[in-house]
Amino acid sequence: MDLFSDSKSFSNRNECIDYITSNDLDDDGDRIKTRILLVISKEAAEAIAPIICQLEQISFIYVLDNKPYDENDLTYDTKYIQNRFRGKYHDPNLLYKKIADDVGHLEQYNLPMTVYSLSSSKETSVHSLDHELATFLWSHILIYALIKMDSPQAKVDMLDECRQSYANNPVVLGKIDEFERDYIPSKALWWYTRDTFVYRLLNKAFRLKNIDKIYKFRFIISDLVAQLRILQQK
Repeated sequence: MDLFSDSKSFSNRNECIDYITSNDLDDDGDRIKTRILLVISKEAAEAIAPIICQLEQISFIYVLDNKPYDENDLTYDTKYIQNRFRGKYHDPNLLYKKIADDVGHLEQYNLPMTVYSLSSSKETSVHSLDHELATFLWSHILIYALIKMDSPQAKVDMLDECRQSYANNPVVLGKIDEFERDYIPSKALWWYTRDTFVYRLLNKAFRLKNIDKIYKFRFIISDLVAQLRILQQK
């Protein structure tokens, strides 16, 4: 299930609202039944709760905050959105699971769906909190999905991609052969922290947000996350 095949991200609340209100019309101007799942920052929720409650296109609303959950911390009036409010989330993994459950529920009724992300309405630079929040959500949900996609083919896909990228570099090709021969999951961080093909190609893919390239590295991404979790528990 691809939750984000039809998704958009906004940092301007007016643009988001305008897009939502125009999204229930097809190319001929006829009304269509579209249901929207809105992921919104706490700051934006506080500002526009009375507005979004009037938008019938929105089925579910999820509040994402960079602080741990505290139900008493919801300072906006939740009565405006309580029928569609699906919770406040600090952990993107829990948010992803909740969205997946709700999407499954909506799919039972064959309703077209769009996932929107709206962060704080402040418009400064690309390095603003809005941008960081969108990047935080994007990267964490993507990594969670990639872990679920891991398969025996994943290692083959990664090695093929690496060899294509360094087809004319015999030294790096030798390192790739070494990886294929000697790699074990417990050495994922060791391989990533070395200044070699793993670090360079994986970081480039994430920097460019190249989904196709990132997907091909799901093999080591899964092992990296698992090893980091083990280290965190020590």
